[in-house]
Amino acid sequence: MRKPVIWVERGEDRVKTEFRVTFTGGQSMRWQSKRADADAWVYDFTPSVGQWEFLADKVEDRYRRRAATWEDVLRIRQWRDEARRRDPEAGKDSGAEDPGLPGG
Repeated sequence: MRKPVIWVERGEDRVKTEFRVTFTGGQSMRWQSKRADADAWVYDFTPSVGQWEFLADKVEDRYRRRAATWEDVLRIRQWRDEARRRDPEAGKDSGAEDPGLPGG
């Protein structure tokens, strides 16, 4: 995927945080975050299960628009599932397992 996935969340303290996920090729990506009240980007954080869920949804949307490959979708799902296994309590609110997208 060429373009980064970017979104904004508002934390419990009501401060906006921008997240960027850049795909650096092959099997790697770079997560970045920056709070509205901060001057610098943060590169060394572990994304939450909810952030992995959001990223998976965004990549699936891009796949539907032919802006991502099926391999991108599968790779993100795999990493999201690994995050769920590391933190099983966080995945309980997300609902049922993915039914999958057709062909690819």
